[in-house]
Amino acid sequence: PGNHSCAVLSTGHIDCWGDSFNGALGDGTNGSDGPSDTPVEVQGVTNAIQVAVGSRHSCAVLSSGHVDCWGAEVIEHIVYNSDIPVEVQGVTNAIKVSAGDGDSCALRSNGHVECWEEGEHGQLGDGSTSASEIPVEVQGVTTATQIASGREHSCALLSSGHVSCWGDNESGQLGDGTIGKSD
Repeated sequence: PGNHSCAVLSTGHIDCWGDSFNGALGDGTNGSDGPSDTPVEVQGVTNAIQVAVGSRHSCAVLSSGHVDCWGAEVIEHIVYNSDIPVEVQGVTNAIKVSAGDGDSCALRSNGHVECWEEGEHGQLGDGSTSASEIPVEVQGVTTATQIASGREHSCALLSSGHVSCWGDNESGQLGDGTIGKSD
């Protein structure tokens, strides 16, 4: 994760603290006020069930099954900042979200996973190396129970107990016994 942290409160609100650069705190500031050493409330989120912190952004699953994200989103190496949460278009029935460095993913209630943002290392899991601001379904993952995103790669725990990973494999982070590009 980046230099900020977030927590879902029992009220469904989210508090974040740390570096506010790129709008990472979701409170309407964009680094101009400096870091916050005390929690600040993320604007407009009142029904969160889970939050994930990435390197420059955060995302939350809402009780409606939609996903909101804030901070820096990277599409084709262009950084888009939102210092307040915005809904990720096209995600429904989400139960978990993960946020990495250059990508985010949502686990849907049907066990499928969708990812968006950067894709040059295959981190969207759709077999392409293109970025997408619209979530795309990860190929071959239909029984996921958990998800996690790292630096340009993501993994899903499957109901079988196996793990499926996709994205950058420069350091062997896919765990498949290989090292190298894996688009």
